[in-house]
Amino acid sequence: GVSCFDFSHKLDILVTGSIDHLIHVWNPYVPGKAIATMSGHTSTVIAVLLSNQLNAIFSYSQDEVLMCWDLYEHTLLQYVTVRFPFSQRLPDYGPRPLYHSSSSIMVTCNEHIAEYQLGITDHIGTVSGWNITTQKHPLCAALYSSCFHQVVVGGEGSEVNVWDVDSGEMVVQFGDCHGSNEITAMAIDASGRRLITGSRKGDIKVWNFLSGECQKTLIGSKEGSEITGLIHLPDKKQFLSVGWDKKITTFPDVPDVLKIHPDEYWQCVGRDVHHKDDILCVAYCRPHYLATGSFDGQMIVWNTDSEKIIAKFRTRTASKLDSMLVVGITIIIMCFFQSANSYRKFSNFFIKMQHKAEQKQAY
Repeated sequence: GVSCFDFSHKLDILVTGSIDHLIHVWNPYVPGKAIATMSGHTSTVIAVLLSNQLNAIFSYSQDEVLMCWDLYEHTLLQYVTVRFPFSQRLPDYGPRPLYHSSSSIMVTCNEHIAEYQLGITDHIGTVSGWNITTQKHPLCAALYSSCFHQVVVGGEGSEVNVWDVDSGEMVVQFGDCHGSNEITAMAIDASGRRLITGSRKGDIKVWNFLSGECQKTLIGSKEGSEITGLIHLPDKKQFLSVGWDKKITTFPDVPDVLKIHPDEYWQCVGRDVHHKDDILCVAYCRPHYLATGSFDGQMIVWNTDSEKIIAKFRTRTASKLDSMLVVGITIIIMCFFQSANSYRKFSNFFIKMQHKAEQKQAY
């Protein structure tokens, strides 16, 4: 059943919240079917509020979760858990727990009021509080360091910024990382204390991102070959890079050495050496699985111990459009491939593929 509702006379839109944790958007003149149904709450929705100014829907549930939804896309924009100062019991709410002003939204209960600041919409229609930019140039990557609870971002301006997650403030900034060359790849090592960056020119550097000190420079073999992916292999004490040279390159992770040359290049048996096109992405799953994807849509799974191919996945077509779609799918597969549950699911499959590959090579 319906537990709350809000109606906009200006937009002729009705929004309802229900005890089944769902939010429905209705056309009041077509009551037979909802325009959209939004799910995300895990308890009874006790308040909904339409904001014509922000083109948003706010919803609040009994477990103290406040959500903000896009009014037209019907997608979740943001959510926050409201923490009222109660010890064991849930707060008691009146008939209207949500109030909206031009600059804030308030959640009220029997003893407390929680206020959250919102962006202000100007006369043009843009929300001044929601279009803040943190960088002057497009970003390459945003990485999270669980060790320091910080976010590290870098991009085309060859500049790295470090942000504190709790306060939202920038704590460290250092530029001119690769001269005039933009940063094209970034990674944080297994310890969470060092940053690895690669440039469009092909050089790689290892940083202490808390101080901005460059600790090592990894010198590639081919200048001008863009770096597209970086991985740290803690078990082998190596840095691994991929890029436009179509190769997998490893560098030894040795202490007290400022300039490090490539340790080796991974080789395959026979004529099939690495990828035949630019390698665009790479992912690592401990203890010994690596996946690489190239521009032509091919994905290869490797064993990092033997440096041999376990499995290959390739598209039938070779058009650039299909290749880019496959590379996008490859990146999604790699993200899934890195999770612990995926490792258990894929492990047996890759072991079987590895045995088949070894038997084929022996034959």
